[in-house]
Amino acid sequence: MKRQYRTIVMVFLMLIGLLGPTGATAQREQLPPWREPLPAACPMAEITVGDVSVTVELALSDDDQSLGLGFRNGLEPDRGMLFVFEEPAERSFWMRGMRFCIDIIW
Repeated sequence: MKRQYRTIVMVFLMLIGLLGPTGATAQREQLPPWREPLPAACPMAEITVGDVSVTVELALSDDDQSLGLGFRNGLEPDRGMLFVFEEPAERSFWMRGMRFCIDIIW
């Protein structure tokens, strides 16, 4: 009887050990990407269009503009990136390593 009880306890502990990390991982994967803290790579500013305000990172240098939002896991709500160019010209955008969908406003 004592041996059977010990076997049941051992099986129970092994199941907890196997299922515990899986549950924690599944919970973490369900969180939206913007919940992960992301340090701003560029200077910040706030822009307002109509009655909507958005905090943006200012992509001023060629390197910042080339990287854009690539290789990040997401953006927090009401955040964006503003690309500032010195001269008017036709532009195209392609961000290597994009991990989430974006909207581009011209």
